[in-house]
Amino acid sequence: MNGELIKVQGLKKFFYLRTGVFSSAAKPVKALDGLTFGVGRGETAGVVGESGCGKTTLARIILGLETPTEGSVLIDGMNPFDVKGAQRRALRRKVGVVFQSPQASLNPRATIGQSLLRPLILHGYDMASALEMIGRVSSSVNLGRDLAERYPHQLSGGQQQRACIARALLLSPEIMLLDEPTSALDVSVQAQIINVLLDLQRDMGLTYIFISHDLNLVRAMSDRIIVLYMGLIMEEGPAEDVFNSPAHPYTRALMNSSPPFTPRRSRADENAARDLIRGEPPSLIDLPPGCRFQPRCPQARDKCSNSRPEPQQVAPNRLASCFFAGNS
Repeated sequence: MNGELIKVQGLKKFFYLRTGVFSSAAKPVKALDGLTFGVGRGETAGVVGESGCGKTTLARIILGLETPTEGSVLIDGMNPFDVKGAQRRALRRKVGVVFQSPQASLNPRATIGQSLLRPLILHGYDMASALEMIGRVSSSVNLGRDLAERYPHQLSGGQQQRACIARALLLSPEIMLLDEPTSALDVSVQAQIINVLLDLQRDMGLTYIFISHDLNLVRAMSDRIIVLYMGLIMEEGPAEDVFNSPAHPYTRALMNSSPPFTPRRSRADENAARDLIRGEPPSLIDLPPGCRFQPRCPQARDKCSNSRPEPQQVAPNRLASCFFAGNS
């Protein structure tokens, strides 16, 4: 890794909702509330957390589909919201994206070949160069050339996702945003897609932001883990360190909620499994005072209700937003 390719600093994104039909007042929905982290060149950063924690909002801001309320996202030192024209187009080419549902990502009225051709034509490639690039990229993701004339519904889920990965790679990005790229696929097909992604990263030096609910998959893919809860980072650190010794109570409960690698559980595993996340996440419109996890936290004390903990270093290269981080 050579420095940070992505730098997120104090990132906030609020959506505003009116509180009543006849009211002009609007309450903020704090989807992201001050995220700061970096992703090194060639690194895989896994982003995990319950639904509604802000994972997809973060991805949309990095893609330039949402404008931050506050803070910044720097890609290779440039803010995509500050540059315009050719500079912005060049910056956007640095980021590719693979979405959760390949079937929904592909135009059902276009063949696979047409879907792959369109982004290249829009970026000014001539037909001969575009077809040559499509052939090369299709080969790199093991997508047979005979599939180019087929429509998405004529392909399997794995073939559809390979087509989506190929399309994301066509403009030679440096960053790939992977938003639940395997959740709609069978387990055997998931393994094939993960192997393709790992091979591409090795061969092309890609930087991945990997968003998933499958913690075992995130562990296998990621160099670093970022744990989100209600728009805040609860914990961040090297993947193996976070999984082997979670410092934040939320991370620990999240890990205990995940099925184990093997079906056999020891007695210690069974005791840990009882320490699961209790209750439901609070509303983003009416957040609890102090630590946002304290209404559900088994370690919560009075201090947790009165003030919000800031990220603190609990080990080399590890941060946790908890007054009692690391205590079991």
